[in-house]
Amino acid sequence: MKNKISRYCALILIVVIFMFTGCIEEKVQFSLKLKKGDMYKIEMNTDEKITQTIKGQKTEVNSKMKSVYSCYVMNVDENKNSEIRMTLDMINLKNMSNNGKTIEYNSETQIINNENMDKVSKIYAAIIGESFTMKIGEDGKVKEIMDIDNIIGNVFKQLNIKDSKEKDEIQAIILEQFSEDAITKKTEDITSVYPEEPVKVGEEWVQKDEIKGEFALESENKYTLKERKDKTAEVNVDAKVKTKKHAEPMIVGNIKINYDLTGHKKGVINIDEETGIPKHIEMEHKYGGEMKLASQDPNIGAQTFPINVEGKSRIVVTKN
Repeated sequence: MKNKISRYCALILIVVIFMFTGCIEEKVQFSLKLKKGDMYKIEMNTDEKITQTIKGQKTEVNSKMKSVYSCYVMNVDENKNSEIRMTLDMINLKNMSNNGKTIEYNSETQIINNENMDKVSKIYAAIIGESFTMKIGEDGKVKEIMDIDNIIGNVFKQLNIKDSKEKDEIQAIILEQFSEDAITKKTEDITSVYPEEPVKVGEEWVQKDEIKGEFALESENKYTLKERKDKTAEVNVDAKVKTKKHAEPMIVGNIKINYDLTGHKKGVINIDEETGIPKHIEMEHKYGGEMKLASQDPNIGAQTFPINVEGKSRIVVTKN
């Protein structure tokens, strides 16, 4: 009788253990887990509108840009840092303002709209197919950018640029998209999502980040693991954006521009759990505030005017 009771109790214990084990959801640790020899393609799309009202006159500029990179994982070291060769395959940009002015360049069709774009288009055409090397850690943070000087030198050579002033102008145009800061921003826009600890569905984590671009902004990003399905994790993003503390003013000619902006950024990130790669990102941002101009020129003087920025971005990473 005692043996029957013991077996019965043991059976109940096993059932209870299985029940609770099924109820305890497994946590996931997100990190970048690349392998030597892996190849990926990254497609980035941005669409942004900037609206300003100066002395009662509204100015609106719409900017669209698409770029595609091929990525080859050259090596992964013992510290799990990945060395990746990045090659620019194509770039397509279009700026439209409400005064009727349009600037457009498409590397696939070589469409050039606006004569002022001719120099820029030649530079972009020379960059297509050029490569640089990036080292990135398993935490998604960029450790090092290499070979940017080689890109600049190759552009000078292709365009037969010898004049030092013209070299400076071309280098400035290249570095708008390919400086270490610009590349780090583009990369970490994709990979800076990882929490420090494993998380389960419903859990949140917060990270602070700098938004490097035309304006010096900082954001407080709240991430929520919404769902896990078919080895893909869906993460919701809700961020507060504001002007970076002690941001340096923008200098345009003899004009000093200070700005005070606030807003938000929201979106969804789908992460491949096996590689840690955020394979699909959809984001929207909207912020606004005031800009203050100060100049020694009496025709400009001191001015304050409102500005609003809104846009969206889409990033898709696929394995070749």
